[in-house]
Amino acid sequence: MQVADDSFGTGSVFLSDHNFESILNLALEWHQRFEDIDSRLSSLQNKFSLSDEFIQKKICKKSFLNSSSKDPELKIRDFAAEFNLVLIDIFELEKDTKLPFEVLKKILPEIKKLEIPMRELEKKVVAGNLRLVVNEAKKLRTKLGSWGQQLNINDLIQEGSFGLKKAVSRFDPGLKYKLSTFAVGWIKQSMRSSLCDQFGSVRLPNYVLLEISRLRREFQDRRNEDPDLSFSRFLEDLDKKPHTIRRIHSSFFAMNCKSIYPPVEESDRKHANLFGCDQKDTMSEAIRANLDKNFILEALSVPGLLTEIEKEVLNLRFGFSQAQELSYWEIGDLIGKSRTGAKYIEESALEKVKYYLLTNYSKHFLEN
Repeated sequence: MQVADDSFGTGSVFLSDHNFESILNLALEWHQRFEDIDSRLSSLQNKFSLSDEFIQKKICKKSFLNSSSKDPELKIRDFAAEFNLVLIDIFELEKDTKLPFEVLKKILPEIKKLEIPMRELEKKVVAGNLRLVVNEAKKLRTKLGSWGQQLNINDLIQEGSFGLKKAVSRFDPGLKYKLSTFAVGWIKQSMRSSLCDQFGSVRLPNYVLLEISRLRREFQDRRNEDPDLSFSRFLEDLDKKPHTIRRIHSSFFAMNCKSIYPPVEESDRKHANLFGCDQKDTMSEAIRANLDKNFILEALSVPGLLTEIEKEVLNLRFGFSQAQELSYWEIGDLIGKSRTGAKYIEESALEKVKYYLLTNYSKHFLEN
């Protein structure tokens, strides 16, 4: 084992000579084959009452026995047939290992004893490079922007550790590059796979998540230059085929809309009951938090989806028609309703928006 510095300052631990996992597994496979051969030889020796010297002598001769042999120690001809089968396996093992059976008999049991220390070494290598996992987890959260902030950093690190373990088991220093360089790909792949469980109820492939993240950043940049730019027009400007645009649109929705009825934590229910609030207050906030503003803005233009009062409430609540978002009290005063009435209208409108998105966008993604 050798320690080499890397760009992360972790003192990355390197394995030497060969791929850790392949060497260990191959050695254990050879040991298993050796034990099987040794067990069969012992069984033959006991069955036919033969001396150990006789067995070793026949193995060293490396020639098959003739069932009609005149050897005085061959009291039963069946021994020749059984011994020849064992001898075939010995020849194959010697061919695979390129070592004589006498040498294998000495070294394979010793290699078996190294399994536990080698596994401990693997754990040490993984522990010595965890800083690399933390670094990649932070980079991924930053790259995903606002979505990335929804990810639990500890969960990402745990997933990345699984990728690091795979990288260590497959690493070969003979290829002349650092473990950190080799492991980055495995770590990223493992963390990206975990994203499928983090965003929404529709599982999306890793490449879709990355593409959506890139498009969202582009859309936000374009909106900064042109505040009136709609999401649909942005997709049209991409010059992509219609079915591709539908996939992108529905994928955006799948990552922003977790369910029509998001779960309410038990603690939220208790607090709602404590202050005499309706549990739907918490539900409404959860629904509102899970919807992207861009989708709400798109839904406002859908004919017949919302009533005029619902459109007005959403415009006021999300700040589409003025510079800032208004409170329920302020909205109620403007539309002639109470605070509770304004909140009920918003909740009803958001339910319609979510149901529309689920039925009109997600189905395109699933069908295509």
